[in-house]
Amino acid sequence: MKKLSLLLGICLVALTAFIAPNSTKEAQFKSFIADLPALDFPFQVGIEDMTKRYGFYESMSDEELEMRYRKMDQFRDFLPETWIRFSRLGPPLVEPLAKMQVSEDVVGIVYTTFRDRRFRGENAFLIMLFDDQGKPIDHSKNAKKSKKRNWFPANKPDIMGYALAYHGVVNTQTVRLEEDGRVSLEVFENVWAKDIDEHGTWENEITGYKAVSTEELFINSKGQIKKSSNSKLVKSARASIH
Repeated sequence: MKKLSLLLGICLVALTAFIAPNSTKEAQFKSFIADLPALDFPFQVGIEDMTKRYGFYESMSDEELEMRYRKMDQFRDFLPETWIRFSRLGPPLVEPLAKMQVSEDVVGIVYTTFRDRRFRGENAFLIMLFDDQGKPIDHSKNAKKSKKRNWFPANKPDIMGYALAYHGVVNTQTVRLEEDGRVSLEVFENVWAKDIDEHGTWENEITGYKAVSTEELFINSKGQIKKSSNSKLVKSARASIH
């Protein structure tokens, strides 16, 4: 009888140890999203919205920038880009914007990343999708169902946010996100005043954007991002930024 009681006690402790962290994580997630505003639709990010961010962060004091980095600790368990630490440019600044209720069981968090106030390579708007317990959903349509996904940060994150819009050195992408989950993307080629392979980006500037392609996606009720059939290449004149 004593051995049975001891065995039951060990099982109870083990079960408690397994449930408690997950329950705590779920509570932390609910607290995190409770503080986020609902996303306004249609949610649109254009080229000008992203280029303005360079001046916004450039004008920010080092103290304010450091304060924003410290706030990342509040949601480090949920947005994987906060764990990208090892880079010559340092970690990106990650800031949540709003939440999107995709379905009864799925919620999306729209957030931004920005790396270094003078570097035009990490300026993006992303979405991360979660189930109602706060576990990240693999949004890839090619995800293997048999592969077990670990819940970071106990393990290295293998599910990253989906880029809705970004402003890079070579290309730029804009987005329009509808309440029903439809996502319209447009990709542009950046046109530089001087060839960047020869002159780089310092003492150089983007003079326009050439439309390259459009893509239509949709976020389904399971939190997967699927491609629609009407994506296409675009032939258009160069758009000036002035």
